[in-house]
Amino acid sequence: TMRRWLVVVLLMGGSCAAINAADVTLVQQRQAVAVIVLAADAPWIERHAANELSQFVMRITGASLPIVEDGAAAAGEYPTRILIGSPQSHARIGWLVKEGAVQLDREAMGADGFAIKTVVQEEGQYLLLSGCRGRSHMYAVYDFLEKECGVGYFWDGDQVPQQATLRVPAPQRTERPFFTRRMAPNACSYVYTCQYWGVDEWKRAHDYMLKRKLNVSYFTLGREVVMDRVWQQFGMRAQPLS
Repeated sequence: TMRRWLVVVLLMGGSCAAINAADVTLVQQRQAVAVIVLAADAPWIERHAANELSQFVMRITGASLPIVEDGAAAAGEYPTRILIGSPQSHARIGWLVKEGAVQLDREAMGADGFAIKTVVQEEGQYLLLSGCRGRSHMYAVYDFLEKECGVGYFWDGDQVPQQATLRVPAPQRTERPFFTRRMAPNACSYVYTCQYWGVDEWKRAHDYMLKRKLNVSYFTLGREVVMDRVWQQFGMRAQPLS
């Protein structure tokens, strides 16, 4: 009897280890084997997160990940389904949480935290990229691309690896930023540079900030106009430069 229980425990332990250690394959020899599944009424930021993931995977492998709505027949054609959203915005994620297949602790994640978790069910494998608010879904996508897929985010552009097959160890983690407000560079740098930026420079800066999980922007556009009007109220006039 003891030997029988030992065999059962070992088999169960081996089974759990196999599930926990399973790889997640997104692209196999430049062919997508995973699909991104969104809620039918997914908000724009979840759709933007899905597009970013799909496009980065295409830059890595040459194959983009298809994006479908939950319940679409095409979702069942892929062994791995990537879910982006929260239990409140995505019914499939809510179902997995309700069934006890995965735990998404909002208190552990905090306002800007996120979870990146793999769930294996009878119908296939799920990769969850879930946050507590819109931008934290973006954080989950960018963090997965960085830590699992090897993408690097730099001020002068992204560094994207090149490979025909994209297979990563199945992630199981929850992340929570230590600081509530995260900003870079400092205000002095903004004052002396950003006031001369155009729309494209601001877009690039905010894109970079989102990838680095920064959430405070020292927006100085129009500062000189406001200051000039204030000085004029005090009767001060600046002579134009000749």
